[in-house]
Formats: sequence, structure tokens, C-alpha cells
Amino acid sequence: MLQKNKYSLLAAVVIVALILTYASVYNVALTQQVVITQFGKIVGEPKTEPGLYLKAPFIQKTHYLSKNIVHKWESELVRVRTYDNKFLCVNSSVMWEVGDPTKYLQKVVNKANVPIVFENAVQSAVRSAFGSHMFLEIMEEDDDKSDDFLACREEIVSKISEMTTPQLNKNGIRLVKIEVKGKRGGGRQKGYRVK
Repeated sequence: MLQKNKYSLLAAVVIVALILTYASVYNVALTQQVVITQFGKIVGEPKTEPGLYLKAPFIQKTHYLSKNIVHKWESELVRVRTYDNKFLCVNSSVMWEVGDPTKYLQKVVNKANVPIVFENAVQSAVRSAFGSHMFLEIMEEDDDKSDDFLACREEIVSKISEMTTPQLNKNGIRLVKIEVKGKRGGGRQKGYRVK
């Protein structure tokens, strides 16, 4: 009977040790970065190098974020006014990645909130960038294959990037690329296309 109790006690100790070890060790993959929180507050620096790490079991929580993986956000078609009071419907798309995992976790919290961040940051920048140009600066004729009109498009995209980048950086998001597409008014007008 005593021998049986010893084995039961040893088995219980081994099981508890395994549970504690499992709860204390976490792995960071090559494409991941991890932020640790304790009672909802961030503890220490993010782990960005691959390998095995230790944490306090049960009281510390791991938050895995992608590293160097580009995500895409695309806006709805938005009506914008040009400087000369003409309208375009514009669609913007943004390629992005997690730049600062600590800020991202504090400000964005989870990926479901990313569209809200982009709608706030990008949409006002799009309206402002298009609003500072005349309609004919933005549009090009269908039969005109000249590259001269690309300068305006690049200027608009550059202006949107310039206005958007600081706001995204505050949220731990690194802007990779912005693209803008659209059409005049509520539909395409004969003879013109948006660059």
C-alpha cells in the first residue's frame, strides 16, 4: 500500500511538473513576434528572434503577431471632391505589416480593429489629396497613352502616404504600399479614366 502511494505521488509530481513546464515555455517561429502581457499590461520587450523562451506560468499571456508578412486592406468606393468641385469615386488599398508589436497590441488590440484604423487614417488623406488637384490633372483621356499624367498619380499617392504614415506608425503599423483606383462621379464618363 505504501509503495502504491509513493508511485501515485510521484506520478502526480511528474504531471504537475509537465504542466508547469508546458505553461512556462513558448516558441517564437521565424515569421512571428511575441509580446507578453501580465494582468493585461505588457511585460518586457517583444521577442522577435526565433527560439524557445520562458514566461511565468498562468499569469503571463503570449500574443503572437506576424513578422514581415504583408497584409492588405482595401477600402469601399468613396466619393471625393476635386479642387474644381467635380466628383470621383475612389477605392484605395494599403499593403501593411506589423512594425512595432508593442504599439500594435496597445492601440489596435486585435486584427479585427485594423479596418477602423485604416478608415480613420487613409480616408481623410485620400479626400485631402484628391481635393488639392483639378479634375483634369487627375484624369487622362482613353486614347492618351502618355506617361506625363503619371506624375499627378504619384504625387497623390505620395501625399496620401505622407499624411497616413505618422498615424499608422502610432498604431504600430508599417505602411508598405498604397494604391488608388477610381472613376468619375458615380460611374465612368466617356473619354476619361482615372489614373
